[in-house]
Amino acid sequence: MIVFCQVASAAPDEEVLGRSKGYPVYHDRRTFNYADQYLVGTLSNMSKLYPTVISRSGDQKLRFEISSDPLPSISYNYRQAYTLEDYLGRNRVTGIMIIKDGKVLLERYRYDRKPEHQFSSMSMAKSITAILVGIAHEEKLIESLDDLAVKYVPRLKSTAYAKVTIRNLLRMLSGVKFVQGVDSIKLSARTWWDREGRPGERAVDFIEETAAEQGKVFNYINADTFVLGLVLRAATKRSIADYMSEKMWVPMGAEFDATWIVDSDKVEVTSMGLNATLRDYAKVGMLLANDGFINGKQIVSKEFLLDATDPERQPEVNKPITNGKNIGYGYQIWIHPFETRTFALYGHHGQSIFVQPETKTVIVMTQAWAESEHRRLEAERFSFHIGMLRSLGAKAKLNRVTH
Repeated sequence: MIVFCQVASAAPDEEVLGRSKGYPVYHDRRTFNYADQYLVGTLSNMSKLYPTVISRSGDQKLRFEISSDPLPSISYNYRQAYTLEDYLGRNRVTGIMIIKDGKVLLERYRYDRKPEHQFSSMSMAKSITAILVGIAHEEKLIESLDDLAVKYVPRLKSTAYAKVTIRNLLRMLSGVKFVQGVDSIKLSARTWWDREGRPGERAVDFIEETAAEQGKVFNYINADTFVLGLVLRAATKRSIADYMSEKMWVPMGAEFDATWIVDSDKVEVTSMGLNATLRDYAKVGMLLANDGFINGKQIVSKEFLLDATDPERQPEVNKPITNGKNIGYGYQIWIHPFETRTFALYGHHGQSIFVQPETKTVIVMTQAWAESEHRRLEAERFSFHIGMLRSLGAKAKLNRVTH
């Protein structure tokens, strides 16, 4: 049983976010409504709006160990000095967990959310997809990460993905012509919004041109991860939901079932479609903090995770710009410019799993950021993470050697 640690701060914008209406869920599944009044309700109830398939948890649940030590005083600097209570008072955090050395220091929910609520991963699903690709590669279902994606999904032959490798998909180095802010809407209309009747492998057939040689230009796009999902399904000959259940969710001791949003062909939307509880996102963080080992099992190989998260193993174009302001990218995972390997899973509206393996630090947050304020809120979150590391006695020194 988790012991809840209460923090004396009010949740901001409760009425704006729909408290008096019970935090409503948006009713039209053929789009996504970014209006504030729907954010909390919809982001924590995606399976009520969109069709989903279930990744089952098992009977053996991993129980968290609760730290007997009090939560240290947390402080951070963002234009001025703030505390943990200040961060929670300034940001729409729906759930937060702080774990150090495998022990829970804090678990808290707000806006009437509870431990059993699933929260949308948004783009954190990309990182989970990459982990599953690593498992499939270790099982030799994917023979090589340098295989062409078309080897597993022949229909890609007629698209710009015809000559793209799995490794370049993992690193967002496909080189295909895809504008995230515009073309992702088209991809969504073909998949989870189901407006165009082009689901599954047909969803990417509009991507016909290349913009750069693969491996040369980083371009963060939903299509690369969706294609990774197609490869994973083809290689394993299973749904991603079933594969994740057997290879990850059950062995890591997930407490609750997870769900994946699917298109009309029941193909998982791997770019954003995972929904899971805060506690189970925290277990993903613990798995990563332990280099793939959790609940007495090696879920994914340490070598794959080092390839995915070590800045020194990335091509130059994906390494962190180490001036303390920018981050790099590994295998669908963001890499921070710390002297100690530190990385994060990030999703739209503020979802995050922040991990530092050397100090076994995991910070998980689900949030409901306003659509117009992401840039400012990302900057404050990074400052909060640095402050958290320092306050917990972890390693927060940035690598300031510029390229």
